[in-house]
Amino acid sequence: MKNIFYSFFTCIFLFFSITTFSKVIVNESSNVLKSKMFFFLPGPTDTICVGDTVTLNASNPFALSYAWSPAYNISNINIPNPKVYPTQTTTYKVIIYGITSNLISNGDFSQGNTGFTSGYTYTTNLWPEATYYIGTNPNTYHANFAVCGDHTTGTGNMMIVNGAAVPNTNIWQKTVAVNPNSMYVFSCWLASVTTSNPAQLQFFVNGIQIGNIFNATSTNCNWNMFYNLWPSGTATTANIAIKNQNSQLSGNDFAIDDLYFAEMVEINDSTKIVVDKPIISLGNDTSICQGDTLKLTPGNGYIQYQWSNGLLTPSINASNTGNYWVKVTSPTGCKTSDTINLAINSLPVITAINDTICKGDTAVLYVSGGSNYLWSTGETTQSINLIPTTTTNYNVIVTSNQGCVDSSFATAFVNQIPTLGITPQHSICEGDSTNLAASGGVFYQWDNGSNSSVINVSPALNTIYNVEVIDLNGCKNDTSTSVNVVTNPISTISSDVDTVCSGNPIVLTATGGNIFHWNTGDNSNSITVYPINNTTYSCTVSNGFNGILCSNTSNYQVYTENCNTLYIPNAFVPNGVNKIFKPVGNFSEDTEYNMVIYNRWGQLIFETKHFEEGWDGTFNGKLVQPGVYIYYFSMKFGGQKAFFEKKGIVTLVE
Repeated sequence: MKNIFYSFFTCIFLFFSITTFSKVIVNESSNVLKSKMFFFLPGPTDTICVGDTVTLNASNPFALSYAWSPAYNISNINIPNPKVYPTQTTTYKVIIYGITSNLISNGDFSQGNTGFTSGYTYTTNLWPEATYYIGTNPNTYHANFAVCGDHTTGTGNMMIVNGAAVPNTNIWQKTVAVNPNSMYVFSCWLASVTTSNPAQLQFFVNGIQIGNIFNATSTNCNWNMFYNLWPSGTATTANIAIKNQNSQLSGNDFAIDDLYFAEMVEINDSTKIVVDKPIISLGNDTSICQGDTLKLTPGNGYIQYQWSNGLLTPSINASNTGNYWVKVTSPTGCKTSDTINLAINSLPVITAINDTICKGDTAVLYVSGGSNYLWSTGETTQSINLIPTTTTNYNVIVTSNQGCVDSSFATAFVNQIPTLGITPQHSICEGDSTNLAASGGVFYQWDNGSNSSVINVSPALNTIYNVEVIDLNGCKNDTSTSVNVVTNPISTISSDVDTVCSGNPIVLTATGGNIFHWNTGDNSNSITVYPINNTTYSCTVSNGFNGILCSNTSNYQVYTENCNTLYIPNAFVPNGVNKIFKPVGNFSEDTEYNMVIYNRWGQLIFETKHFEEGWDGTFNGKLVQPGVYIYYFSMKFGGQKAFFEKKGIVTLVE
């Protein structure tokens, strides 16, 4: 516990008659049971104008000391109600050192002989020594005792004692619960009821004396307060006692009242003083440009505005030369004002120079009249070079030396270049000629020297022709076209042979161009034909380019021979000369062949795909009955396109 308790403690007992308070506020770090505290620290939360003074109030009848912070703009940091005059919103904190509620429930004896014990005898007859009584007047119980009132009210109870000459006898004792590691104060009020041999008393806690012996005065009914401090250490209970230490036989008659045993604590509280110091600013004296307005506002949140022009609005728009002032009142009634001087500057006088060009040329635009320039193109020079595609207005912002801004524009007039027409690119065959025509202007200049809009050309090679066209505005344009010369082809047809068996294939190949058209209808350079008779084949060969064809035609004669023969017998004798039935002819290895034999009921009795193989007249290994049988065969000689089919009957002769 802080030393300050010792220096200030004597003052607190002046207030022990106050026993209850309406609010408890303690430091949260304190381990004191809050239910036993009764400190009330009211503190004003106020709003003042800058320059005003307000009184803080942390008065507490059980306070030992006060310590306010911060220590500036305050009249006294060690009194309960200092005056403060902050220049800005400030939170004032106070630390109060004091005591908690009394742990002695009947310390003023208003409840009679209860709540404590005594080593003396309780009786209304106080003539014997070592007796006591709880009453309102000592003289009532002993004729030699003085007529005294109690300490609390002057009319209430007190403990009236005829002390014995036996030291260390408990006059009063009681056991209470305490908090460990805390500091407690033990006090009482003492008065003599006889003038001889004043009482000598001493405080004890848990059987150990605390403090020195304290003596009553020799003046009757003169109440004095005595106290000592006790640190609880690890204790959770305290047996508190007041013992008689006087060993003389006569006198030693006294009264005690308002016993107090309580924990000492540090209490923290704070209050916030809001300083309303409206600070407004209309800004520094300034100037604006002609036609502009300057919005003047001191800020929002004020309850009253008064302007030099009579308006009562939160802001005004100023556009004339002169002084403007405003007075404002805050919601707390605080007032302040500000003034600004406004000057008006003239706008720049702008001169812009235009330009006329042909599309694709460079236009030069110029402006004057200021000190700084900003074109819509982003450039900041007086003149700009640009190449617009159409007639265009270019805005320019001009700033004067006074910073005034105005804008204008310069125009780049663009004449479109001639819209040209020319004979499109095309092709001719070798030795041909063609006309080329240009349009869109009034003057023409071809690269072959001609000045006419139409020229006739007959190039021997692929050639590009250029022409420049000029319109009435002098704007030029040029274009070109090309004439592609297609080489006339030399057509040839070739083949490995010129004679084939009738119906057999022959490959013909044409060369000399890139487009082919045969009299067979084919359009490839190489075709396969199957002539039956001597045939003449022709092919038109063309070179094509840009839709034109240059052509040449050649012929090729193909001769045929009847070299594929076939004979089919109509009867055979299985046991005779003609033992096998099959077609007879000239066949090659790649001949495709199929022959089947059916009986009259349509039953398949023989089939082969090999022209060397024939039917021997048997079915399932046995010779069939003589008679008529049906044959069907199909064949395709090697290289031919189509199958030859034959259906008929053959007679098996016995």
